[in-house]
Amino acid sequence: MQLKSPSLRPADPHIEAELTSQLTAIKAQNEEKKIQIQELRRREQLTAVESWVLQQALEALLQEKRPEASPPPQQQQQQQQQQQQQGLLHRQQGQSGFGAASRAAARCSVVAAGALSLEKRQEFVAAAVERKKKQIFKLKAQIKGAKKLLRESKKEGELQAAEVRRDAFAFRRAVVVGGEDITSGKTRGEDLLLHLQQRLQQQQQQQQQLQQKLQAKQHEQHVAAFMRSSSSSSSSSAAAASGIQRIDLHQLQIENEQFAALLESSKGDIATKKKKCSALLQAQTILKEELLRSVTAGTNLNSAILSRQAAIEKTKKDAKETAKERDAIKHETKRLLAQSRRSNQLPQLKDLVLRKVLLQRQTKQINSWRRKIDIATLEAKTVKKDIKMQNKENTATIPNSTNA
Repeated sequence: MQLKSPSLRPADPHIEAELTSQLTAIKAQNEEKKIQIQELRRREQLTAVESWVLQQALEALLQEKRPEASPPPQQQQQQQQQQQQQGLLHRQQGQSGFGAASRAAARCSVVAAGALSLEKRQEFVAAAVERKKKQIFKLKAQIKGAKKLLRESKKEGELQAAEVRRDAFAFRRAVVVGGEDITSGKTRGEDLLLHLQQRLQQQQQQQQQLQQKLQAKQHEQHVAAFMRSSSSSSSSSAAAASGIQRIDLHQLQIENEQFAALLESSKGDIATKKKKCSALLQAQTILKEELLRSVTAGTNLNSAILSRQAAIEKTKKDAKETAKERDAIKHETKRLLAQSRRSNQLPQLKDLVLRKVLLQRQTKQINSWRRKIDIATLEAKTVKKDIKMQNKENTATIPNSTNA
């Protein structure tokens, strides 16, 4: 069984640092957008107050423009008292920072009413109303742009979370590729990952159902507030509009919190999976080290066996050659003996001594080669026994490590 070493092994601390940096950047963007939305709401409230002041000034100008006799001083006093009462009510309503703006606008309208003619006043008021309408239109456009930015940021955050999950899955897959089973084709790590992915999908479905319920409830509240605003007067309609906008912003805050919770839960899941992957990696590295050791030992033993087999073959060849030489010497001695018997001449003493010396040397060489052959065969047998024992031990340790 050959194991494939994983090609990609990303470091855990680098991935965690990237995730933390991405989360902090998303949180900072959400906070900046919240601040922008609050500023836009404040400007819209200011414009609403200014438009109300301008409406009051227009009503006063229209009453003055009517072709009627000038009212008596009692009626003028009553009108002044009514205006004072309305100013007091407006001050009570604008205690949150907008009373000063309304008083300044009222003073400016009173000064302008006393100093200018009716036509100039009307033109001034019309121009002011147009300016305020333009400002309101610009504010609405800015609010729409802020909402679009929020949606885009949500989409970007979801895409980033999907990319992080995909990278984590790729990391896990790259880590576990080396530990495949030949029979099933899968690993325990892959089965565990499938189980964890199913659990994550179930959690996401539950969160989506809860979000749909919250959106339905908020839609019902929105419709109820809209019906109330349509039945009430212009002032109540403005208040209802501000309330509806508050509901929308509250919804956005809830969605942002849910998104942050999702990111934190995904971060925790990724951390647990990283721990499991690191444990699998450690077991895999241990198995690989054991396999490498056994492979190196086997290669060394095979090389030793081959070298000893070559030495045995050489000794066998030498033994055969010496046997042939011995046979040739025997034949020569027999031939010489036959010649000596046939001939009357006696053999020389030197030739006999030399031949005896040669025979002794050859017999010694043959005995030494036989001893070497016996030693090499014994060593080969012991090496084969050692290899069999090591193979048995390796086969016993591999299933134990897989079970652990």
